[in-house]
Amino acid sequence: MSKIHHDDTVNLIGCEHGFYIFGGRPYIQMLKTIKKVVEERTGNYNVRLRCVMYRTPMEGKEVVEYYNLMEEFEGNVEYVAAYDKAVPIKTRVGTVYGLEKCYDADKMIFAAYDDPREVYCSMYYRRVFKAFTMDMARFETRNLYHHAFGTAIGHGPISNIVPTAIYDSDYVQSKWVFGTILRTTPAGVSGIDADNNLYAIDDRMMIENLKWYPYMHQLLISLKDYSIVCDGSRWPYYTAAAGIIAGVNTAGWQDHYDIDKRFSALDLRALPTNEGLKAIVYNQTWVGINVTWPMTLPTIFVGKDQLDMWIEDPNNRGIENWKYTMLEDTLPDAIKKAAEIAGSDKVVLYDGSFGFLNCSRSAAEELFENAPKIRKWVDEELYPKYMKQRGLEIPDYMK
Repeated sequence: MSKIHHDDTVNLIGCEHGFYIFGGRPYIQMLKTIKKVVEERTGNYNVRLRCVMYRTPMEGKEVVEYYNLMEEFEGNVEYVAAYDKAVPIKTRVGTVYGLEKCYDADKMIFAAYDDPREVYCSMYYRRVFKAFTMDMARFETRNLYHHAFGTAIGHGPISNIVPTAIYDSDYVQSKWVFGTILRTTPAGVSGIDADNNLYAIDDRMMIENLKWYPYMHQLLISLKDYSIVCDGSRWPYYTAAAGIIAGVNTAGWQDHYDIDKRFSALDLRALPTNEGLKAIVYNQTWVGINVTWPMTLPTIFVGKDQLDMWIEDPNNRGIENWKYTMLEDTLPDAIKKAAEIAGSDKVVLYDGSFGFLNCSRSAAEELFENAPKIRKWVDEELYPKYMKQRGLEIPDYMK
């Protein structure tokens, strides 16, 4: 914090998914604590929160109002969206464009989180840097992350060329102070990590989470003949169960932490899916990112009003005619239909949970049965392989 002078303007960057983990409460507390400690240690009372959201200013407005952030930060709050005014940033890969509201201060502090989320994109390598494109960059530069290095999910670690180049740029480093990361496991929030060097934080994230999250990841996709229910305030792919998003459940054709294994597919509908998963129920989700589910798996919408919202959404044009789109009037009816398709009543609820898992008794019994062999597999084979691939040593406390 010694870089911060008492009269500097300081932007505290708050990224969207932090407001979703445990209902956002731990993340909000982390943001408030950063502000308080900066004031105490530097005498600077001009810490300005920047709430960065994916789509529109409305999402940021809702977060600010719901969490009473204007009062918490004495009115020094701005919500930022991908289409806001840009600022050019010269990097080793050329000029890219950040969001001016993120960089319009003398100094910046980065506040994020470490859950793998869409590990099929990052493969959990330099994952913490993703926000430099996906949160703090203009839409055009954001697209470099998903589309400049292959298909939207077929690029692997190479996509991190862009966010690491932004972080390393003279422009960003002239403002950079430190990063603070909300640390998690599938069991819940485990602590806070902070460092002036974001690479050091990322290494520590990999050392721990390349073991903790594959436990739950592999366990969930070990189920046979089961269904999932998406019921939370995220896009269907991003609703979580025990810290693992639904997208990695359905994208179960390969080990996404293994950076030696990549695929290339121009038609995402041709990708193999998780063979054990037989049906998906949408009880309540955001419209928007839907990707391939109703094209590849029976997808049951609860209520005509919800299906109508999806039909009206331009991201899902023609969804009512997709091969596997189905409709049921009530949640019990939808779960019954899913059970008929799956041939069992095993169901896992993706409801945003961290630290716990909601599922049917039959699913729980199979998960308990599978857990010992999954743990042994991760401990003895997968975790050592992941660490070796990334040039990291396994510390004693993780053995």
